Amino acid sequence: MNEREQLDATDAQAALQRCFAQIRLARATELAQSRRFREAEAVLIHDGKLPENPRDLDLLARIAAQQGQFEKAKHRWKTAQHAGSNVAAYASAIRSLEQAQTAAAVRRKIAVISLAAIAIATLVSFSVTFWPRDKVTPPKPPIRRLQPSAPPQQTSQPPPVSVRGQIPGSVPNPEKR
Repeated sequence: MNEREQLDATDAQAALQRCFAQIRLARATELAQSRRFREAEAVLIHDGKLPENPRDLDLLARIAAQQGQFEKAKHRWKTAQHAGSNVAAYASAIRSLEQAQTAAAVRRKIAVISLAAIAIATLVSFSVTFWPRDKVTPPKPPIRRLQPSAPPQQTSQPPPVSVRGQIPGSVPNPEKR
C-alpha cells in the first residue's frame, strides 16, 4: 500500500466514524424524546466513560436535567463547554439550570413554611377546642341561699263563713241552690 492509499483509508475510516457518531446521536435523541433515558445514555456512554463530542455531552446533560440530576447536568455542560465551540449555548444552559434550581429551592421553602403554618393553626385550633375550661374560665359566683320564711301560723279558729254559707274565696256550689 502506498502513502496515498493509506491516506484515503484513514480519511474513509474517519468519515465512517463521523457517520456512526451521527447515527448514535440520532438514536440517543430518539430514545431520550421517548423518555427512555437509560437506553439513550447507554448508546452514548461506552465503558462508563463520557464521550468527547460536545453534542453528545449536551444530550447527556439534557437527559440528566430531565431526571432532576442537576449537578450531573451542570458537570456535563461544563465538560461540553471545554470540549466544543458552542460555548455560549452551554453557558446559557448552565444559567437556565441554576435559575431552575433556585426556583425549585424557593418552592420547597414555601411548601415547608406553608406546612408549618398549617400545623401551627391546627394545633392552636385543637388547643382552643379541647383545652380544659376549668383553668381558663373565671369561677362562678357563690349561690345565695334564701333565708327560710316563717311557716304560716295555724289558728284554732274555724274559717270565716259568709252570710250565704260560703267560705270567702271559694267557688259557689250550684247544686245547693
